[in-house]
Amino acid sequence: MINQKQRWIGWLLILTFAFLLSGCGGGTAAPEPQAPAETAGPETPAETGEPEQNAEEPAEAAERGDPFAGLDLTDLDAERISEIQESVRTLQWVKEAMENGEVVGYLILVTPTSYGGPMEVVTAIDTNGTILQVDIGEHEDSEGIGTQVENPLYLNRYNGVDSASGISGVDSIAGATMSSGGVKDGVSRAYTIYENFLSQ
Repeated sequence: MINQKQRWIGWLLILTFAFLLSGCGGGTAAPEPQAPAETAGPETPAETGEPEQNAEEPAEAAERGDPFAGLDLTDLDAERISEIQESVRTLQWVKEAMENGEVVGYLILVTPTSYGGPMEVVTAIDTNGTILQVDIGEHEDSEGIGTQVENPLYLNRYNGVDSASGISGVDSIAGATMSSGGVKDGVSRAYTIYENFLSQ
């Protein structure tokens, strides 16, 4: 016969075994489902510092060419260059674009100070004072950051500008503010030369 003590020991073992099976009194929580890892995509222009392209802007807007193609380019005489350099020391040269013996525009090279030192900025302006194109020559700005100013989509922002205030209103490139500031300085100086010495 099973006595009372043995019966209690049996129940105690059963309860202990059931307690262990239940995980110390509570069920094991199921792991939460993990969200799928995001796939790395290209950085946005704001993250890279690259200028944004207007979605409505046609692809051909980024094309570059010679604004005075087929025209004769004549160097402005040295005496006038020296006169202008008294006011704008960074001026290197001015070329007159000639068509049928008449001046129809100017190419002006100045070398403003940029992030890495002097930067060659060539500005093409017609005789109405409208900027036709801006090009960047030699410079020592940082590769991949400062060189963003060579992007046609950025340079084309100056196309069609016809005032000093319009030049000031051209946005700089995020992350390359000193380099784009150098470009703006060069264009501003070229426009000053046009207004003060060439448009008269």
